[in-house]
Amino acid sequence: MKVQLVLHDSKDYWSLVKLRSEILRKPLGLEFSKEELALENKQLHFGIFEGEDPLACMSLVLENQGEVKMRQVAVAQAAQGKALGSLLLKEVEAFIKEKAYTVIHCHARASAINFYLKNGYQIRGEEFTEVGLAHYYMWKML
Repeated sequence: MKVQLVLHDSKDYWSLVKLRSEILRKPLGLEFSKEELALENKQLHFGIFEGEDPLACMSLVLENQGEVKMRQVAVAQAAQGKALGSLLLKEVEAFIKEKAYTVIHCHARASAINFYLKNGYQIRGEEFTEVGLAHYYMWKML
């Protein structure tokens, strides 16, 4: 399977929004606003697809001084446990390293800590609450 860069507001983008909504938002009773999604035009979006079906995704915010913030990482329920999240991380990390970014970081849900640790990320600081869930700031030098 191949990781694809997805254009904002494309058909594939909207399928990734649906995946993110199902996995990350609906279980918390949250929905995306039109304004929130419109602001994503400044982000990079990546996905892994099987045909037209999205299996995994993430978005990146390019920041100053060689840093990238990873957000909205999701893997479809039926595809979890098949190493697609790790594949997505590896490919996106290689992509941004080629663009001269040196640090990738995220706010990781406590339930995902082991996944990120397994992929070489480190915890910085204490647990905090975001969208009603425990999170940790995690980062990795590329």
